[in-house]
Amino acid sequence: MQSGSVVLRVVLARSLTTLARLMLSVTVGWELYGRTGSALTLGLVGLMQIIPVLVMFIPSGELVDRRDRRRLAMAATLLMAAVGVGLALVSSANAPVPAFF
Repeated sequence: MQSGSVVLRVVLARSLTTLARLMLSVTVGWELYGRTGSALTLGLVGLMQIIPVLVMFIPSGELVDRRDRRRLAMAATLLMAAVGVGLALVSSANAPVPAFF
């Protein structure tokens, strides 16, 4: 039965991480569209979100094959949390729009 609880914890952690990532994405788009009213800005947000995926696709695959996946997943989650805190600070300080990029 213990393996079932491990699977449940993994599924729950993955679901919460995905939910947080989606919430962050929507929040950034909402914030920037509210400030600028520009569809171009929303397009740039989407572009900025896909660039790291394209750049890190091959290197991250090699890294996952060579390192402990749990630690890499934790590091990625912590990095995402730090980015979220940084974006919250930028938003609360009413920083100019380019600071979000």
